[in-house]
Amino acid sequence: MVIVSVAALVFALAAWRHLDRDDVERRAYLRAYAGLEQVGYALEEYRLREGDYPASLQDLVPDDLHAVPVDPFAPGRRALRYGGSGRHQERRVLYSVGPDGKDHRGVPRDPVSGVGDLLYPVD
Repeated sequence: MVIVSVAALVFALAAWRHLDRDDVERRAYLRAYAGLEQVGYALEEYRLREGDYPASLQDLVPDDLHAVPVDPFAPGRRALRYGGSGRHQERRVLYSVGPDGKDHRGVPRDPVSGVGDLLYPVD
């Protein structure tokens, strides 16, 4: 009986850690998309006021944003990114580096391989 109880406890702890890790990743996704949406609205406000999008996200501070949100997936607590999208440099894109932590320069995340960035198209 003791062996079964100990085995059940070990299994429960392992399952709890797995759920906790999934919860941490889910929260990171929510923070990333919330930041992307916040900056996306600020970019649109800037465009409506100035007639074009800003050259950098720092141009939104302090009039449209208090600060550029941190990318929860970026190493070193770096900010969300803004720039050209992969081969289409003339197209602006706002993005998070995504769960792999690598900057793919706005290339959309492949759902199968998981490689790529989390995008918020700007124009």
